[in-house]
Amino acid sequence: MDRGPTRRIDRPEPGSWKVRLHSGGPLVFAEIRVVHTTHEPGNPENVMERSPFLAAFINNKPVKLNDVWHRRPLEDVPETDLAYERADGEWAVDGANSYARNVPKARPREKIDPLQVELPF
Repeated sequence: MDRGPTRRIDRPEPGSWKVRLHSGGPLVFAEIRVVHTTHEPGNPENVMERSPFLAAFINNKPVKLNDVWHRRPLEDVPETDLAYERADGEWAVDGANSYARNVPKARPREKIDPLQVELPF
């Protein structure tokens, strides 16, 4: 979904984008999607029927809706890449993953220092 000059700042809409959280920082995956709670997380026996609502995520972690909607998107993420971007973002911020610590995406709020980034191979 294009968030061009005609978007309404007071009316968030579902979509997925690449954004920067810091000037000079890495591009990270951000999305707004409709979430429908049917049961308590981790306890499927506890039924919790709720109305669908908009929720925002950065690197597949929940954030405030305005943290995504009020950012300037740098590129759209096609629907065919959503599963990959969600998994990649979750991998990058996973603290138990020793490989992710050296990836700029794991520290999205820091500026990238090209001399400190390890080669990917």
